[in-house]
Amino acid sequence: MRRFFVCLVMGTCAALFCVHQRILLIRLGYQVESTATLRDELLDQNRVLQYNVSALESPRILDERLSRQAVELAPAQSVEVMTPRFRVTDGSAPQHLQTASAKTPWWQQTLESGTRWLEESRQAIAAPAKD
Repeated sequence: MRRFFVCLVMGTCAALFCVHQRILLIRLGYQVESTATLRDELLDQNRVLQYNVSALESPRILDERLSRQAVELAPAQSVEVMTPRFRVTDGSAPQHLQTASAKTPWWQQTLESGTRWLEESRQAIAAPAKD
């Protein structure tokens, strides 16, 4: 009798284990299906975005859109070029780039660098593109 109950308990555990494994397989199948659906949607979205990027990069399409909106483009005549100068106090830069005082507050150094950077701008002439 005792042997019968042990076999019954072991058989029940084996059956529950098989049912549990089957449920896990079905659940994983649903997850794979939903992941595949999401992947397909993302691939479609990627194709649409790639098409839009190629359309935006196409000179012909840009020209058509601008002409529809009556926008005329002209080549640039001049471009402003600014040369920044940086404060270096650790001695790693050349002498002409180093500053004398390291005790200047950071906000004042930033303000002076920005002002110097904006004041030392030069004009550069842009040549029209050759076809």
